[in-house]
Amino acid sequence: MSATLNIYLGSFDLIKKFETAIANMKGKFALCSGHYVVEARSIMGILSMDISRPLQLKISDTTETNIEILKQYCIQDMQE
Repeated sequence: MSATLNIYLGSFDLIKKFETAIANMKGKFALCSGHYVVEARSIMGILSMDISRPLQLKISDTTETNIEILKQYCIQDMQE
């Protein structure tokens, strides 16, 4: 299953919680801001982005359960 979610990770505490949530999930996770794309499991990649703005989380090859867990970081679902 794949999806694109609009998420907000505006604090270091949210980033740590997000990293813990996806650490052992199977699938591919990319964070996008404009043309800039980083691996969503990379804390350094996330910190290199402008976290004061919403980011797009592009998910592929994962389960519906994992997507439901990640929806807690959503501002609004974009597509499923």
